[in-house]
Amino acid sequence: MEELKPSTCPNCGSPLDVKPGDTQIKCAYCGSSITVSEHPDSTPEAPQYSFTLDDQTARELGTVGKVAGGIAIGSFVLPIIITVVVLCGVGILLFFVLGGVNSIVKSVQVLPPSTIVPLSTPYPTATEYPSPTEVPTPTEAPTDTPFPTPVPFTNVLWKDNFSSVSSGWDQVHETNYTLEYKSGSYHVVVGEKNGGQSVWNGKDYTDMSVEIDETLNTGPDDALVGVLCRFSKANGGYSFEIAKNGFYGIYVYDSTGSPSGLYENTLSPNTVNASGPNHIEGICSGTTLTMVLNGVMLAQVDDSTIQTGAAGLIARTGDSGTAGIDVSFNQLVVKGP
Repeated sequence: MEELKPSTCPNCGSPLDVKPGDTQIKCAYCGSSITVSEHPDSTPEAPQYSFTLDDQTARELGTVGKVAGGIAIGSFVLPIIITVVVLCGVGILLFFVLGGVNSIVKSVQVLPPSTIVPLSTPYPTATEYPSPTEVPTPTEAPTDTPFPTPVPFTNVLWKDNFSSVSSGWDQVHETNYTLEYKSGSYHVVVGEKNGGQSVWNGKDYTDMSVEIDETLNTGPDDALVGVLCRFSKANGGYSFEIAKNGFYGIYVYDSTGSPSGLYENTLSPNTVNASGPNHIEGICSGTTLTMVLNGVMLAQVDDSTIQTGAAGLIARTGDSGTAGIDVSFNQLVVKGP
């Protein structure tokens, strides 16, 4: 039994079923008529085929061939195109991904393994300082109100230069004190500790000024020396006193001879003439009492305790109570309105 001779259709390439002895076959796929020829040689040769097509069949086969060819080409080319597109897309994606990674890697500073980065030392917490305390504005010391200058009395009521004992001042020589005229002055000596002597003369006046020159001959620096106005044994009176150490004051005495300070203060010792004389003036004008030393007004107060009395002189121990005071008075002048 002879084997089948496989072959293909020369028109569409489909396999043909050729049997021995077939001289004319028809393609089962495209319908082409194919002539088969065989050679009588002992060595079989590949069968030679020929076919003829009618016009209609040829047109149909041409159309089918083109379609089949397009399909064949498309089936071969399309996978390649798809593969190329996919590879291009993957390549573009990898480009952007790798580019981003590279940028990240470049932005990170990789220190060598052996490099040790010291931890930054924390800064100390700033110490909170207390808010500055506002310095209070210093209160300005009140300016001393200038004393109203008293209207000077021009009427001399009487005066005494102590040249004659006939002027009527007391003359006493006791163990504790002495009152006397001496060398054209009137002397008051205090020999008792915490003691003093006051003496007045003349008529009583309401408004008056009493002025005199006084010199501390012996005695402590705190010994007080001065003048009296409106003084009487029954009521007491006012005094204007100054010490060599600069202490001074205006006082009111009662009938027992006890003083009360109406005004006290201290001057620089240089203000007082240490070797004398010092000119003291006391002015009693209404309720206003004014003290003047060497032409400078020292103090002025208001008091209505004593209304009238005589002019006089005073010397007494100071706070130390030291005795041994010897004062000489000169040029007494009493004036009034």
